[in-house]
Amino acid sequence: MLKRFCRSQILFIVVCLITLEFPITSVCQLEVGAEESTVKDYLERGKRYIEMELYDQAITEFHQILQINLNHSETYYCIGNAYRYQNMIDKAVDAYQHVLALKASKKIHGLTYLHLGTLYNEQGKFSDAEKYCKIAVEMLPKMAKAYTNLGDIYLQRRNFNLAISCYQKAIGLDPDAVEPYTGLGRIYLKQNQLDLAIKYCKDAIQRDTFTSGNYYNLAQAYRRSHKLEEAKGQIELFSRVKAYEEQVYSYREALQFSPNNQHLYLKLAEIYEKAGDTEAAIHAYQASITLNPEFQIGYQRLGNIYMQQDKLDLAKSHLLKAIQIDPTL
Repeated sequence: MLKRFCRSQILFIVVCLITLEFPITSVCQLEVGAEESTVKDYLERGKRYIEMELYDQAITEFHQILQINLNHSETYYCIGNAYRYQNMIDKAVDAYQHVLALKASKKIHGLTYLHLGTLYNEQGKFSDAEKYCKIAVEMLPKMAKAYTNLGDIYLQRRNFNLAISCYQKAIGLDPDAVEPYTGLGRIYLKQNQLDLAIKYCKDAIQRDTFTSGNYYNLAQAYRRSHKLEEAKGQIELFSRVKAYEEQVYSYREALQFSPNNQHLYLKLAEIYEKAGDTEAAIHAYQASITLNPEFQIGYQRLGNIYMQQDKLDLAKSHLLKAIQIDPTL
């Protein structure tokens, strides 16, 4: 009798514990799920701000994540990106080094090594740059950018054979990437292999018409080949693209001092649009309406671009918003 009672009592206690455990587990799972969703939202908003070059807003979003999870490695990686784009090199390096001290995906760690290698190369720390970019190549063997950046370091150190090998591997992985063609053009120009220099400079320009250095290098290759008319034509193109780059730089510099000025983003977008750099123009217009959701002209210009791109739903929504703000349109 006593034995049967003990069994009954134990069974009752077990049932009670199981009953209590399920609600607690469910609540914990809900809390974790909500936390992960919140982190994801902050992360996505921060990345969108980076795309629009709204770096202060991006960093604010990322710091919200760190209040939830101080060891969120991808957040430090994104903070490093935001500082890097602002040329705040020391802060970027600190953020990236923090990533390496934390558990992260292979891709995040690989990209972190890659960016650190690039920053060290810019600082003239070539040994560290090579070391970090080599690790990046090992971790990201299918990423063209990793080979390109390592090639840039070898080029800087005048190790041309290794640089050429890296650039060729990059092209094999991503034939549309611009930078490896630029690197090869520079090497062959230095080596006075003019036919190859002309070929790779042309390849780079074909993929990117907004970088003045490629026109200049091509002009130099033509001049040394005694093709003076071609050289003259490339110098004229170089001058026009260089003027465009300087205009962009001046507005970017102004935005460093006034990062929340939607009118500066509007002017920058107009420069991009006039030059035919449509994607850059879209990002700048998006930045203007993000800073001021009632900025009618930003919506109107975006609507016009989307119309030209045949993105009719986006065009309609932006133009309707512009009319809502100013019904006199």
